[in-house]
Amino acid sequence: MKTIKQIADGIGIDKQRVYRYICRNHITPMYREAGVMYYDDAVESLVKSHFAKSEYISDVRQTTSNDVVIDVVISMLKKELDIKNQQISELTMALENTTASLKASQALHAGTMQRQLTDGAPTPIQPERTGEFVKQGFFQRLFKNRNTIKTD
Repeated sequence: MKTIKQIADGIGIDKQRVYRYICRNHITPMYREAGVMYYDDAVESLVKSHFAKSEYISDVRQTTSNDVVIDVVISMLKKELDIKNQQISELTMALENTTASLKASQALHAGTMQRQLTDGAPTPIQPERTGEFVKQGFFQRLFKNRNTIKTD
């Protein structure tokens, strides 16, 4: 003879689950002593077999639902990965275009500088001469006398 608590401990589940099962199936105790109900071995084996089956079914459902969730997460991650790969390829192409444009610009600038050096054209550092007067900047004109600057 065992109590509900002893049966529940033997199965490894909560005693309230065992009590609810017993009440739902209208199982009567063998005898009652001071408010404690005692059940025989037949009831214990019935309860064990019921919870063994229900535990197996809930484990299968839980595993199936976990597999579905994992599959959904994997598909979402694959979609995100495809989008990121596309963005990376677009940015790589843009970088290659920018690099090519930069190289062309540098070559053009280098060619211009080379032509200026070989043609003898004035460099931007040297002031240009027009007539007898040298071009002056704003502050040079402001702080110097204009009539004293003449070139020979």
